[in-house]
Amino acid sequence: MTAGVRLLALHGFLGRSSDWDRLAASLPEATVTAIDLWATLDRPEVTDWPSMSTALDATLAGALGTDDRRPAFVVAYSFGARLALSSARLSSGGRVPRGV
Repeated sequence: MTAGVRLLALHGFLGRSSDWDRLAASLPEATVTAIDLWATLDRPEVTDWPSMSTALDATLAGALGTDDRRPAFVVAYSFGARLALSSARLSSGGRVPRGV
């Protein structure tokens, strides 16, 4: 069921991208990309919540690349989930991953 599926994983406030290592190991047929939110948000232009959402959108776009043949889903918890809820990319209804 997960063959060829892409998962973009967002960690929580006290987490890090390695929080998703066990999930990736348990789904070897899926491509799991764990986003480092701290690297995403540690930029001079990120100063408030809207700019955090914009930074996440850019990171998601980069992680997705141009591969639109395989379904993509976002999995997140805690802070990562809250940030995902504010994402214009995830709420636009266009060519975007689905939230889980």
